[in-house]
Amino acid sequence: MSKLITAPEIKVRINGILAGYVTGFNYRVMQGQKMTFGVDSPFPQEIAQGAAPSYVEGSFQCLRPKGGAPETWGLMTPRTSTDGVTESGSPVSTALGSAKYSTIEFFDRQTDLLLFKVTYAMFSAQEWRVTVKDVMMGTVSFQGVAVTHTSNSDTTGALF
Repeated sequence: MSKLITAPEIKVRINGILAGYVTGFNYRVMQGQKMTFGVDSPFPQEIAQGAAPSYVEGSFQCLRPKGGAPETWGLMTPRTSTDGVTESGSPVSTALGSAKYSTIEFFDRQTDLLLFKVTYAMFSAQEWRVTVKDVMMGTVSFQGVAVTHTSNSDTTGALF
């Protein structure tokens, strides 16, 4: 077994449901730091922690498994009918997000070890593509409140 984590060895679960097999992901953690500048100086006088927004944002690319649907994962508001309108005649919302927070978890496919977890996440965009005799692949973008990393030696995780 390799000592490096590679994308084909990762699966993603959204709200505990298998959403796909990862082909790549990236994320950025904003730590909430803000620079304060003085008068007539191009250099900051102070870097204040907690003075700016703290959050995590990113995206992942995955192969979509059979039987899965963006609605069941919480990526989209569930549709109430197949013809695009509700029983009252109003259009069905297919907007991203169901106005609830989700949990995104990335696991090692072989050991089922949690590698990365985003809590209080909401989805900002998704894109799915498939060609003849190919697998369905997608890219999902998200924003979240907190991120947890774990490793083989640290199963408690570190909150950033």
